[in-house]
Amino acid sequence: MNVVEIVLLFIAGAMLTVAAALTLWRIVIGPTALDRIVAADVVIAIVIAAIGISIAVSGFDTGLPMMLVLSLLGFSGAVAMSRLISGSRMDSTLYQRRLEGRTPGEDDR
Repeated sequence: MNVVEIVLLFIAGAMLTVAAALTLWRIVIGPTALDRIVAADVVIAIVIAAIGISIAVSGFDTGLPMMLVLSLLGFSGAVAMSRLISGSRMDSTLYQRRLEGRTPGEDDR
């Protein structure tokens, strides 16, 4: 590796370290649960970026499955938490109408 690559890797590592520290601080002091959830998702993205940098440095692609699993974990966790916080549940009457084969907008006749 030449000097430019070493400097760029140092800068990238420093940026990821600062981003991780600020994100962990947001998890600790986040005033709402939504802030903490978004910060946890950002931490996963930072870890994925760090794995990508290590792949670029080492030249080995053994971190690709880890990146894939982490991205799926981050996506499914964000979707699950957003559904949990929004409190969206299927209304029992809507569910009953779907079981009977009626559309939710049909009038009861």
